[in-house]
Amino acid sequence: MEQPPGFVDPRYPNHVCRLRKGLYGLKQAPLAWFQQFSSFFLSLGFLGRKGNNNSLLQKLLARFKTEFAIKDLGHLNYFLGLEVHYTTDGDPSSDPTQYRSLVGALQYLTITRPDLSYAVNLVSQFLQASTTDHFQAVKRILQYVKGTMSYGPSFTRGASLNVLGYSDVDWARCIETRRSTYGYSIFLGGNLVSWSAKKQPSVPRSSCESEYRAMANAAAELIWLTHLLHDLHISHQAPTLLCDNKSAYSSPKIRWLTNALNILILIITLFENLFYLTNSSLNSFFLISS
Repeated sequence: MEQPPGFVDPRYPNHVCRLRKGLYGLKQAPLAWFQQFSSFFLSLGFLGRKGNNNSLLQKLLARFKTEFAIKDLGHLNYFLGLEVHYTTDGDPSSDPTQYRSLVGALQYLTITRPDLSYAVNLVSQFLQASTTDHFQAVKRILQYVKGTMSYGPSFTRGASLNVLGYSDVDWARCIETRRSTYGYSIFLGGNLVSWSAKKQPSVPRSSCESEYRAMANAAAELIWLTHLLHDLHISHQAPTLLCDNKSAYSSPKIRWLTNALNILILIITLFENLFYLTNSSLNSFFLISS
């Protein structure tokens, strides 16, 4: 740093200016503001804790106005050219017990109606705090059930007992938790014998990881089914697992960092070595497990 031309001090030609106050736009400005903000809180006796005391919050805002040139504008209405409107999540359900009873009955119905698994799984997530919107969703499911009373799994006798599995996942479907919902369907001789639709317990960082978890659950179910058929002395063809994600299909070669995913890799690798694992070119819209 040098003194600007035309403003060089003849007595101190090698001296430069010292910044006594953080200016807006400099790299030091956030640090200077944080230090001043922290020292102000510490002077009031605050520590790193959580709380929702409204009276203390009002006192703190009053001290803010005396310390800093700020004012409370109330609720946010405009921000960076965006207009903000506040809405509620829906009125609480008038009869939560009835909501739980209906959802429980629908869960029992999914034993013979796999097409309801995803919708019932979704409304089952709000048993503790259901709203009128959730109750309307349950009514829509009941309307669908009433119009499809004749629907259900059909079992036919095939020429061969081939075991075929489909797995798919809806990546980061949940808006609140960003957890994925996976599903699989397993057919024995062309007949649907096992299916599932559940929300994954952790938040995946990529669609590949989410698909791989779904494949591991489907592979574990296929392995259990083959062991059951073996114990019953029923001959069958080698099981096949279909997925629609090329990254997940080739991911056994990837070294994941967590033990949980390493276990999933071992399950998929074991299934691939014993049976048949393939990447289906079917679109997700036509994949049965979707």
